Amino acid sequence: MGESQTEALANHWRDAIAPVLPGFNVAESKPKLAEWAAELSSLLQAPSLEEDKAQAIGKALALDVSPEPAVLGQTQKALGEHLLAGVPAEEAAALQPRVIPLLAALAAGFGRGIEESAATLRSKFLSSTVHELRSPLNAIIGFSRIILKRIDGPITELQEQDLNAVYNGGQSLLSHLGDMFKPERIEVDQPDVGLGKFSVQEVIDPTMAVVQPLAEENSDTLTVEVVGDTSKLHSDPEKMEQILTNLLSYAVKYTRLGSVKLVISERDVDGDRWIRFQITDTGLGMTPDQITRFEQAKSASAVQFGEIELMISHRYCRMLGGSVAVESEIGKGTTFTVDLPVTHPDAT
Repeated sequence: MGESQTEALANHWRDAIAPVLPGFNVAESKPKLAEWAAELSSLLQAPSLEEDKAQAIGKALALDVSPEPAVLGQTQKALGEHLLAGVPAEEAAALQPRVIPLLAALAAGFGRGIEESAATLRSKFLSSTVHELRSPLNAIIGFSRIILKRIDGPITELQEQDLNAVYNGGQSLLSHLGDMFKPERIEVDQPDVGLGKFSVQEVIDPTMAVVQPLAEENSDTLTVEVVGDTSKLHSDPEKMEQILTNLLSYAVKYTRLGSVKLVISERDVDGDRWIRFQITDTGLGMTPDQITRFEQAKSASAVQFGEIELMISHRYCRMLGGSVAVESEIGKGTTFTVDLPVTHPDAT
């Protein structure tokens, strides 16, 4: 099949898909369909049918164009009608029996694409839901606990019963969220980076709202110090907030009657502006084995129970173009250092 015939096939394919996809981007799809049409023509005329390559095209069609079943139906119809257009009659007759297996392989790949697309959507929904629920839930649990311990003053017996119901219900829901957010789910999920412009304070305020009650419950002093001028950031505020919430919560969790301090500063790295979040606590500290696991926490298999938040922080720091490091000594506390570019590498 010549170049003009391949282009005609791609155009026919595009015209067949367009009616079943509202808002179909014709200009964006044209080069992809032309490339796939040429590859399918080559596969059809190859000495033997390479099903894996045909399946790869079907999967790409589902992921890059649409996983709607109607797209597959129109694709099979368009290719079945025009795949052999312009091919000499004798050659077309010889190739005809291979068209059906080729389209079947493409359909198999399309099915895999549908499954992967659905899994990605489920995972993104799960990740977003857990993030949106966990922060306010931690605040509810923390403040309930503070009131129950009479830190803010006396309460009646009836108020205590009500607050215990709130506290226990919050703990139960948090446990269920933890089951939803297991490491293997994090491994599958590939969250997008949501870039935006924001101030440091917009990240610190919601973080402190979550962590402050936990610190008060442990009778810890939690402070924030800003060194110099920390101007606007251009990155992902939600992931940055999650990094700080995870690390501060971890620091507070293992500190009793002590202090946790967050120091924020800017610095120059090879002419680029970076922001540093340094979290220092006077808590239990980490063993050498814990430090090693933290530094190697690049996948779910490297993380043990109770360290999921550290793995997430590692991962999110990499997604934001930065890094997180730890220094610790048993009985003398821990320091987490998060270094992130003020402007994300993908920001324009």
